[in-house]
Parts: sequence; C-alpha cells; structure tokens
Amino acid sequence: MILGKAFYNRGHYIKIATTARSKKAYYIDWELRKTDTYREWDTEEELCGRFGLDPEKTHFRMWNPLKPLSNVIYNMDKPLFKESTVALERKLKNVTIDKIIPAIRPKSIVYPFDIDGVFEPADRNNIEQWAYSAEAVDWRVDEIVKTAIAEVAGIDTMQMAWLDIHFEIWRRMKGAVSDQCNLKSRGQYHMTEHSLFCALAAYVSSFFDLSGSRFYNRGARTSIPYEALVAMWNRGIVITYDGCVWSAHTKTGCKRINDIELRPSTERLFT
Repeated sequence: MILGKAFYNRGHYIKIATTARSKKAYYIDWELRKTDTYREWDTEEELCGRFGLDPEKTHFRMWNPLKPLSNVIYNMDKPLFKESTVALERKLKNVTIDKIIPAIRPKSIVYPFDIDGVFEPADRNNIEQWAYSAEAVDWRVDEIVKTAIAEVAGIDTMQMAWLDIHFEIWRRMKGAVSDQCNLKSRGQYHMTEHSLFCALAAYVSSFFDLSGSRFYNRGARTSIPYEALVAMWNRGIVITYDGCVWSAHTKTGCKRINDIELRPSTERLFT
C-alpha cells in the first residue's frame, strides 16, 4: 500500500502513563508497535487494557518523539494525584526513543532561508541526482517517504512528522519560494509547488533510519535517503522545478539552472 498525498489527519503524540503507586512509567514499546505499524497504539484504552491501569487513577502524558524527552507534558490540567517533577523524572529515567521508535533520528529542523546559502559548482551534480530520483518515481516522492516512515516507525509517527516538520516548513517557505519565481503559466506554478512539496518530503526522510523500508536501496539513485537534496537543504539551498527549468533558491534570490540532464530511468518504481 502506498500512502497518497491526502493521507494524514492529526498528529499523534506518544502517550506515557504514570500512577501514584508505581515507580515506573508505562508505554507501548517497539517490540509491540512493530507487530502492526498501521495501528493506533497511543490511546488511553490501549495502555489501561495492556497494563491493567485504572483510568481514574492514571496520569496520561504526551511526548512528541521528534523532540527531547524533556518536552513531555509535565503539568496536568486536573491532576488525579500529587506527582512532583522529581518523582516524574525518576519514572521517566529509563524511557528512551530507542525503546519506543528506534528508527527516529531526532535533530533540529533546518529552515533554509534562515541560512546564508551559497550555490556552488558541485551542486549541479547534486541537482542531477535529485532530478533523477524524483523523475524515477514520477514525482511521487511524498507518497514514498510517507509510506516508508509508516513502515519503519508507525503511521502515527508519520502523521506527526508530516505535521510537525513538513507542514510547518511548507507554511513558512511556500510563499517565499513562489515570490522568487517568474512563472508564466498555472502549470508551471503547480509543478513548482509540487517539486517543493517533494523536496520537503525528502528532507523529512532524513529524520528517520529508513533502511528497514522496502523502498531503501532499490537502485543507485531511486532509493531513500535523498542525500543530495538533503545536503543542499542543510546548506540553505532549496531546489524546485517548473516543468522546464530547475531553480536553486537561497534567502537572497533564485538561480535558474538551464542545462540539467535528465537521464531516462530503467529503475522506475511506477509506470
């Protein structure tokens, strides 16, 4: 199953349960999650049923696994029992991302236009690699990345990554990139937007170890991860394509690349 562009709803944080009597925290670990990566594991009903907890005597805390454990919600709107910060930290001491979703590679989000990006001659080869990768999958990079993340980290984590990383960057950068383009047709505008959407998806893939996905290492250039695109992104360079010409965007402007070679692919994933 390939997850389409419209397949995401609201993000799901990991739920961690604590009780007054227990000295440990309760959560669903990866050994259980991997048995069904398309199941919604982080519910109060799942935790109470699996660990025999009383929902009327349990605190359910939220954790975005793309951020440090220190971001766990400490304060409860209506606490059911007294639980000091020190006591909670002791209970969370042995909670690590490796035990819950080991495929996640937490890191800071890079907004390219916050960096003084400089396009270098070697980046032409990087654009060719990215162009070949995107063309080889008929510009369905976003669907492939979403499916790959769901396979190795669970569908809830994929939805979380799409909202917390992809959507947030898209919201900040869509207008800025479009303003740099001198587009003459609606088709060029839509293709430019879609190429940016795919570039964002490729960047999101760098937050995960996707070696367990069926899309990993399918071919020299059609496989995840998209190192060439991510390398430029981390240096403040965003690549778009309007259907005819490739462009390298930085915070200071746009450089049109007119002679990028698109080689026919014999490794197409879709026909």
